[in-house]
Amino acid sequence: MLDTPPGAATRPTLNRVREALFNILAPNLPGARFLDLFAGSGANGIEALSRGAEHATFAEESGASLTVLRANLAKVRFADKADVVRSSLPRDARLLKKQDKKFDIVFADPPYDFTEYASLGGSLHEYSLLNEGAVIAIEHHMDSAIGDEIGPYNRSRIAKYGEVRLSFYS
Repeated sequence: MLDTPPGAATRPTLNRVREALFNILAPNLPGARFLDLFAGSGANGIEALSRGAEHATFAEESGASLTVLRANLAKVRFADKADVVRSSLPRDARLLKKQDKKFDIVFADPPYDFTEYASLGGSLHEYSLLNEGAVIAIEHHMDSAIGDEIGPYNRSRIAKYGEVRLSFYS
């Protein structure tokens, strides 16, 4: 069982949504480089590693969440397959570019009041953070202002789970 950051600022992905997400991503996971944005406890990136991703980068802004995330990586013995970056995209995309990182799968679970989806897609493109054929998956509330395009990427699929949505872009 993974630890979670204290307080109500972090909203964990529901188990049924996480299961559906990884069932959809399953063909892309073996050997993938996974970016977990708004990582919180790291549960999604850790799940990607447990399902065959080669490496995961966790981007999180909260110091309390970063402490829990690092402890979770140590607990499940995945620290050697992971990088943890204190950052928030789209604002800090250049930090990942400076580290010469490219990803096959990007998962973002921003706060439900997040509105910078187009900027997020734009920064992934502008800083060349995606490998050819990469997939972007975003968890969001059904009322979120997310469109069929984020930057240059088009939505290819949307999955609905109560008030939660998973939008997939490529």
